[in-house]
Amino acid sequence: MTSRPVEIEVWIAMNEAGDYEVGCDEHSAIDRLEGDGGGVSRRLVQLRVTMSAPAVMSADVTVPEEAGQTITVKVD
Repeated sequence: MTSRPVEIEVWIAMNEAGDYEVGCDEHSAIDRLEGDGGGVSRRLVQLRVTMSAPAVMSADVTVPEEAGQTITVKVD
């Protein structure tokens, strides 16, 4: 039986020291980061991932320096 692909969102919040936290929405990622280390500034990255049946996959992604850019990563 093949499952249908599902799109999920993952948010990553990182401070200037490189500490990071992940959440299912922007606010939970920020709250976790502020609770575990804080920092003066932070960067947020939103990932939309389309996944199907459970399998172990790996992808290396480089986030652009400029905010507001969208990149597409395809894992074969």
